[in-house]
Amino acid sequence: RALGFEIPAYAHLPLILMPDKSKMSKRKHETSVKRYREMGILPQAILNYLALLGWTPPSGKEMLSVADMIAEFDLADLHKSGAVFDIEKLRWFNREYLLKMRDDDFAAMALERLRTALEKHSIVWDESIGLKLLPLLRERISLWDDIDAQVGEGEYDYFFVDPQSEPASIPQKNGDPVKAIEYLTAILEILQARSDTECSDPEKIKAAIWPYAEAEGRGNVLWPLRYSLSGRAKSPDPFLIASIVGKESAIRRVSNAIGLLKRTTQ
Repeated sequence: RALGFEIPAYAHLPLILMPDKSKMSKRKHETSVKRYREMGILPQAILNYLALLGWTPPSGKEMLSVADMIAEFDLADLHKSGAVFDIEKLRWFNREYLLKMRDDDFAAMALERLRTALEKHSIVWDESIGLKLLPLLRERISLWDDIDAQVGEGEYDYFFVDPQSEPASIPQKNGDPVKAIEYLTAILEILQARSDTECSDPEKIKAAIWPYAEAEGRGNVLWPLRYSLSGRAKSPDPFLIASIVGKESAIRRVSNAIGLLKRTTQ
């Protein structure tokens, strides 16, 4: 007004609220973009999510590029009420962008994060194993911090080192250890008869073992196999684990489990 210019029109985006409808505050809440980046939120994801806080594009689309935002934005579409910041929704956006990442970009970032996390737990890194884990990582994470958390929970260590199995946990619940020895011995023979190439393909391993598992009871056969390979009650399917660790390691782990059971049943 003092300079004689036309006074600009001002607009205020809706306030960002927390789930309890309190105002987001840097004193109480995480508001630093730097921290969200450290957590593993991609720039595209946080930009996309923030753009939709207090605004709905006419197209109704959730996944928007900057060009889409520019083309669709109109002040008239801003909401009048506050917008709730939902970290789970932000994680969803980030997962969508992770799934869209170029394979080489995802590999570079995921492998570095996995290597660093494993080495913090004194697990020796094996690049060849890490590369095989990429599809599993992509399927299971929503942000890079998830890799650190999963490694901390022992989700991936058994791919790099042989598990320390508990003999009582090798048979299926209430299963017979002697029968578990029988099942694992049959699987051992199946694996030994396959080539290294066959044992690097989970579908070929499954095709070789599945008829036997169907005949003897899938749980009876596959539980001891999966536990022998991972040493965990919860893990990916045994065919995938065997294909990632390779024929030699799979045979060694099954043999170790058989040995443990024999010592406890004598």
